[in-house]
Amino acid sequence: MIKEKSRTWQKTSMFLGKFFAKYSPFPAGFYTINSLILATVAVFYSYSHYYITAILLFLLAGIFDVIDGSVARARNKASNLGAFVDGTIDRFVDFAIIFSYFFCEIKAFYLSLDQLICITSFVVILPSFIVAYANHRGAVSDDNETLIWRVMNRGEMLFFMIGILITSLFSSYWAGVLLLLLIFLSTFTIIQTIFLTIYHASKHKSA
Repeated sequence: MIKEKSRTWQKTSMFLGKFFAKYSPFPAGFYTINSLILATVAVFYSYSHYYITAILLFLLAGIFDVIDGSVARARNKASNLGAFVDGTIDRFVDFAIIFSYFFCEIKAFYLSLDQLICITSFVVILPSFIVAYANHRGAVSDDNETLIWRVMNRGEMLFFMIGILITSLFSSYWAGVLLLLLIFLSTFTIIQTIFLTIYHASKHKSA
């Protein structure tokens, strides 16, 4: 939602793109690949209980994710292939963060922590797949894809996912509460995405 509705976010993204496009010698793909490397290393730090280091690496991976697309657009080198690679790696990074929950102190409500983590992985990653598949099947065109705005886009999900890791350092109870909230909002986003896809596909067909 922030990505689609916030002018501040759009201006920040443009600023980062122009800044790194001008002063960084690296192509956009450098940041894309390194976001995956950072997230992978962060998992091992989580496993070793170096949580602060892991959190910092996940944050840096998230920043790199913002930079890569912004740099590509600023240099007029954005491409469908680049968007595909970026989106695919984003899903790996998302999973890496969620997988780190296995090694943290998070209170489980209603189900076991293992079950909650499995559910979280599914509901966090699925909305992006729904939009991509709707576009692939022609239900929604690229021009209309931005109309399928979501309460929880990746920016919000990333904020929640890393926020759970940070909160777990201080309170396993509230980390568990945030995990449930992430599951609820992500599930709502799935329902919202499906209905908006159907609505815009039907509207486009009748036009």
